[in-house]
This record gives sequence, C-alpha cells and structure tokens, in this order.
Amino acid sequence: MATDSDATLRREYARRLMSVVASKNLHGAFPVKDASGASPIVIALGHEKVDAVFTRIVSAGGSANLVIVDSADDVHVFSMVPPMSLGSQELKHDTAIDVHKNITMDFLVMYMKQVSGNGTLRIELPGVNIDARWESGTELAGAL
Repeated sequence: MATDSDATLRREYARRLMSVVASKNLHGAFPVKDASGASPIVIALGHEKVDAVFTRIVSAGGSANLVIVDSADDVHVFSMVPPMSLGSQELKHDTAIDVHKNITMDFLVMYMKQVSGNGTLRIELPGVNIDARWESGTELAGAL
C-alpha cells in the first residue's frame, strides 16, 4: 500500500520532471499519447509493487509513459500500452511474461534490461495485459 510519503515523493519527482522537460524541450521523451494528444505520465518509485503501479496505469486510461525512479535514483522511461499498440504483434511467444503482482519496480527494471535490451515485452497480470517498451539511453537519465 502506498504511503503518504510515497505520494509526496511522486509529486515532487513529477514537478522536477516537468521542469526538466520544459527547460530542455524533451517533450518527445514521452511517446505514448492519449486520444486528445496529451502524454499521460505515471511516476513510480523503485520499491513500489507492480500491481499498484499498473492500477494507476489502468486509471490513466490503460496507456501511459511510465517513469520509474529506482532505488539508486536512476530514471527509466517505459511506454506502457495495450497489446499490439507498439506493433508488437510480431512478438514471439517467449516475450510474453507473467509478472507476479508483488514484484517491485526495481526488479522489473532489472529484468527488462537483462531480457529485452531495447525492445518490447508483454507483461501479463490477472485481468491486465500491457506491452512495455524500454529503450536505453533516454534523455531523461539522470534528470531527476
């Protein structure tokens, strides 16, 4: 369960993120857009559980630019979208993974880096299927 301090920290990271994006004109760092053209952003902390974060993504409309600030204060940006939205229909069967709802964002980042490099994985939770694309070398690395 998220604590008030987690929510406060996420708001602070969001404020800092928007400041960096505006000052460095990094709007293109967030490729996921909603129907109105806005870029929904979900901020997650490294110790947060995947279930809680995915609930926020679903609340944002099912797609979002997920910004994870891991336990080492490194920033990772994932495009989180419904299956097939990233042209992922070409994904091989072994790129679909079942993710336990209690793993942390830190673990997910570590796993994505080891397994996919730059690529897409289908993440499946009971009732939620999301394609996650991670690309190394994002302009936001170290920004916060």
